[in-house]
Amino acid sequence: MNNYKPENENPILYNYKEDEESNNVLNEETIKENLYNSSDLCNINYEEDKISVDEIYDLLKDIKDPEYSYTLENLKIIEKKNIYVNLQEKNITVYFTPTIPNCSLATLIGLMISIKLQFSLSNNFKTNIYIFPGSHNSEHSINKQLNDKERIAAAIENSHLFNVIKSSITYNFPVINF
Repeated sequence: MNNYKPENENPILYNYKEDEESNNVLNEETIKENLYNSSDLCNINYEEDKISVDEIYDLLKDIKDPEYSYTLENLKIIEKKNIYVNLQEKNITVYFTPTIPNCSLATLIGLMISIKLQFSLSNNFKTNIYIFPGSHNSEHSINKQLNDKERIAAAIENSHLFNVIKSSITYNFPVINF
């Protein structure tokens, strides 16, 4: 018997309009191939200096939440308004909002965002991943972990953790009818 009970039993789901979606969508197979191809980690055709908030959002919105069969977009964990791209400094900053203030999976969600960006962008970009201010009880300690390169590298080297992350960032998401 499985006695697992999610922390947030009734997450709020958000509906996004068709016209808000981008034409630049990665499919699962492309992402899987790119995870193993270190010479060309991204199959998106773009000029590095023209990366936009929309492109970053498109990369992140379909990541599967580790606790539910919904995407970060469906749960409003990721929003375009909380993504910042500074092309001059080659800096991308993403703020995400856990569904509840004591979410025990916030670090894992941040790792998924960080690793997805690492495998999708060139090394010319510095990424900063933060919990949206005031949305989590442990935001300062988690933010410190999420922006520590050594901890991120250790997470990638942990095969079990990496497989969990990989399955969430290459997720085939269901159609949700509202």
